[in-house]
Amino acid sequence: MALRAILEFPDPRLRTRAQPVTRFDAALGALVEDLLETMYAAPGIGLAATQVDVHQRVIVIDISAEHNQPLVLINPQILSREGEANTEEGCLSVPGIFDDVMRAAKIRVFDTALDAVADVVAGHSDVGAITAASAVPELEASRLRAIAISSPTRLPGPYAAAPTWIEQSIDCVVGSWRGASGPPELGGAETAFWQAVLAAATQTKEWKADLERHFWTEMYLDGAELQQYLKRELTDMRAVLSELGLLAGGG
Repeated sequence: MALRAILEFPDPRLRTRAQPVTRFDAALGALVEDLLETMYAAPGIGLAATQVDVHQRVIVIDISAEHNQPLVLINPQILSREGEANTEEGCLSVPGIFDDVMRAAKIRVFDTALDAVADVVAGHSDVGAITAASAVPELEASRLRAIAISSPTRLPGPYAAAPTWIEQSIDCVVGSWRGASGPPELGGAETAFWQAVLAAATQTKEWKADLERHFWTEMYLDGAELQQYLKRELTDMRAVLSELGLLAGGG
């Protein structure tokens, strides 16, 4: 991490329109870390990449008293506003100046799965791409219909009649996995210990119940098998994102 110089008004670079982030890589991670360190050191509660002369749509925020609850926004969009609130504000690019500013009391920046469900039910969207568990109440109440699932096989319960994308001749199997990671200096014995602990946890009745409740597909991987899976997924994701034009330089 490194402290970056904060541009101050009237520097014309502050008027540069930020561009969408298209490459999610180590450089972006380093930028976020630098923004957080710079914001905390200023000190401040929010900092945009443009303020350090990086004109990408990246913002960091932390309004906690202990400075331990950072929020990172990448390519955010204000989707809705509610109410009004008048608060005193300052800006790290206009040091020493504070004034009352009227803003929305609440905004929605990113859609969660539940937001997507609500939008479809309300008729604001025709379709939604969501996690399976998020739509169960609406499916059971017949307010939604599942038209496809991205799992390799059909899911039970309210999804039993929903065909997979593969069944509909669309080559798409996409999941959202979760992983556990450790520091790079973790030794072989420590790694083996945690692999054994996690493998045992996936055999418990509590884990099996969570799988059923969330409509998760069981998949525990570690060691060489996990490394091979990650390499395949990285290759596949690069190919898809490159085809969509979302990778700088095409890959």
